[in-house]
Amino acid sequence: MTQTAQSTSADESLPKRWSSKAVTFKGFDSPEDIAYAAGFFDGEGHCNTRIQKANNGKEYTIIHVSIGQNTPEVLEWFISFWGGNLYTYKTKGAHQWTIVGTRATAFLNQILPYCKVKTAQIQETMLAHQENRKSAPRRGLQ
Repeated sequence: MTQTAQSTSADESLPKRWSSKAVTFKGFDSPEDIAYAAGFFDGEGHCNTRIQKANNGKEYTIIHVSIGQNTPEVLEWFISFWGGNLYTYKTKGAHQWTIVGTRATAFLNQILPYCKVKTAQIQETMLAHQENRKSAPRRGLQ
Protein backbone atom coordinates (compact mmCIF):
# COMPACT_ATOMS: atom_id res chain seq x y z
CA MET A 1 0.00 0.00 0.00
CA THR A 2 1.33 3.44 -0.88
CA GLN A 3 0.18 6.53 0.92
CA THR A 4 0.60 10.05 -0.39
CA ALA A 5 1.31 12.71 2.18
CA GLN A 6 -1.78 14.77 2.75
CA SER A 7 -1.98 17.79 4.93
CA THR A 8 -4.30 17.32 7.81
CA SER A 9 -4.35 20.17 10.22
CA ALA A 10 -5.70 20.31 13.75
CA ASP A 11 -6.04 24.08 13.31
CA GLU A 12 -8.19 25.30 10.44
CA SER A 13 -6.27 28.61 10.33
CA LEU A 14 -3.23 26.78 8.96
CA PRO A 15 -2.90 26.44 5.18
CA LYS A 16 -4.20 23.13 3.84
CA ARG A 17 -1.02 22.35 1.93
CA TRP A 18 2.47 23.35 3.00
CA SER A 19 4.41 22.18 0.01
CA SER A 20 3.87 22.14 -3.71
CA LYS A 21 5.72 18.84 -4.03
CA ALA A 22 3.94 15.53 -3.51
CA VAL A 23 5.86 13.12 -1.32
CA THR A 24 5.05 9.42 -1.41
CA PHE A 25 5.85 7.23 1.57
CA LYS A 26 5.96 3.52 2.16
CA GLY A 27 2.57 2.14 3.14
CA PHE A 28 1.67 1.86 6.80
CA ASP A 29 0.73 -1.41 8.45
CA SER A 30 -2.02 0.34 10.41
CA PRO A 31 -3.35 3.83 11.21
CA GLU A 32 -1.79 3.37 14.64
CA ASP A 33 1.67 3.78 13.05
CA ILE A 34 1.13 7.52 12.59
CA ALA A 35 -0.26 7.82 16.13
CA TYR A 36 2.80 5.95 17.45
CA ALA A 37 5.12 8.26 15.50
CA ALA A 38 3.27 11.29 16.88
CA GLY A 39 3.59 10.03 20.45
CA PHE A 40 7.27 9.30 19.99
CA PHE A 41 7.82 12.76 18.50
CA ASP A 42 5.89 14.32 21.42
CA GLY A 43 8.35 12.75 23.84
CA GLU A 44 11.67 12.79 22.00
CA GLY A 45 11.36 15.07 18.96
CA HIS A 46 11.92 18.65 17.96
CA CYS A 47 11.10 20.80 14.94
CA ASN A 48 12.14 24.26 13.83
CA THR A 49 12.98 26.34 10.80
CA ARG A 50 16.55 26.83 9.69
CA ILE A 51 18.17 29.17 7.26
CA GLN A 52 20.23 27.45 4.57
CA LYS A 53 22.52 29.04 2.04
CA ALA A 54 22.33 27.86 -1.57
CA ASN A 55 25.38 27.50 -3.82
CA ASN A 56 24.45 30.83 -5.42
CA GLY A 57 24.71 32.52 -2.01
CA LYS A 58 20.97 33.12 -1.55
CA GLU A 59 19.41 32.13 1.74
CA TYR A 60 16.21 30.13 2.12
CA THR A 61 14.26 28.68 5.02
CA ILE A 62 13.60 24.97 5.51
CA ILE A 63 11.79 22.92 8.12
CA HIS A 64 14.04 20.66 10.21
CA VAL A 65 12.76 17.70 12.27
CA SER A 66 14.86 15.53 14.56
CA ILE A 67 14.33 12.79 17.13
CA GLY A 68 17.05 11.60 19.49
CA GLN A 69 17.32 8.16 21.07
CA ASN A 70 19.93 5.95 22.77
CA THR A 71 19.22 2.96 20.52
CA PRO A 72 18.85 3.16 16.73
CA GLU A 73 16.12 0.55 16.12
CA VAL A 74 13.06 2.80 16.42
CA LEU A 75 14.83 5.54 14.44
CA GLU A 76 15.47 3.02 11.66
CA TRP A 77 11.71 2.39 11.68
CA PHE A 78 11.16 6.13 11.10
CA ILE A 79 13.62 6.03 8.19
CA SER A 80 11.75 3.09 6.64
CA PHE A 81 8.58 5.23 6.46
CA TRP A 82 9.77 8.81 6.01
CA GLY A 83 13.39 8.58 4.87
CA GLY A 84 15.97 10.95 6.29
CA ASN A 85 19.32 10.42 7.94
CA LEU A 86 20.50 8.64 11.05
CA TYR A 87 23.43 10.19 12.87
CA THR A 88 25.38 8.36 15.56
CA TYR A 89 27.27 10.29 18.18
CA LYS A 90 29.90 7.80 19.32
CA THR A 91 31.13 9.91 22.23
CA LYS A 92 27.61 10.22 23.66
CA GLY A 93 26.28 6.81 22.60
CA ALA A 94 23.25 8.56 21.10
CA HIS A 95 21.49 8.46 17.76
CA GLN A 96 19.51 11.13 15.94
CA TRP A 97 17.04 10.81 13.07
CA THR A 98 16.77 13.96 10.94
CA ILE A 99 14.60 14.96 8.00
CA VAL A 100 14.37 18.35 6.32
CA GLY A 101 12.39 20.17 3.67
CA THR A 102 9.39 18.60 1.96
CA ARG A 103 9.69 15.31 3.82
CA ALA A 104 9.79 17.12 7.17
CA THR A 105 6.73 19.16 6.21
CA ALA A 106 4.81 16.06 5.15
CA PHE A 107 5.82 14.20 8.34
CA LEU A 108 4.60 17.06 10.54
CA ASN A 109 1.33 17.29 8.59
CA GLN A 110 0.73 13.58 9.15
CA ILE A 111 1.44 13.51 12.88
CA LEU A 112 -0.12 16.87 13.82
CA PRO A 113 -3.67 15.54 14.43
CA TYR A 114 -2.26 12.93 16.85
CA CYS A 115 0.18 15.10 18.83
CA LYS A 116 -0.74 16.11 22.36
CA VAL A 117 2.36 17.91 23.65
CA LYS A 118 4.10 19.54 20.69
CA THR A 119 1.11 20.71 18.67
CA ALA A 120 1.97 24.37 19.27
CA GLN A 121 5.64 23.80 18.35
CA ILE A 122 4.62 22.17 15.06
CA GLN A 123 2.12 24.90 14.20
CA GLU A 124 4.58 27.68 15.06
CA THR A 125 7.29 26.03 12.95
CA MET A 126 5.00 25.63 9.96
CA LEU A 127 3.63 29.16 10.23
CA ALA A 128 7.14 30.63 10.55
CA HIS A 129 8.19 28.69 7.47
CA GLN A 130 5.14 29.87 5.56
CA GLU A 131 5.74 33.50 6.57
CA ASN A 132 9.41 33.30 5.57
CA ARG A 133 8.42 31.89 2.20
CA LYS A 134 5.95 34.73 1.65
CA SER A 135 8.46 37.42 2.56
CA ALA A 136 11.36 35.93 0.60
CA PRO A 137 12.18 37.66 -2.68
CA ARG A 138 10.82 35.78 -5.66
CA ARG A 139 12.98 34.85 -8.61
CA GLY A 140 12.95 37.65 -11.13
CA LEU A 141 11.41 40.19 -8.75
CA GLN A 142 13.70 42.70 -7.08
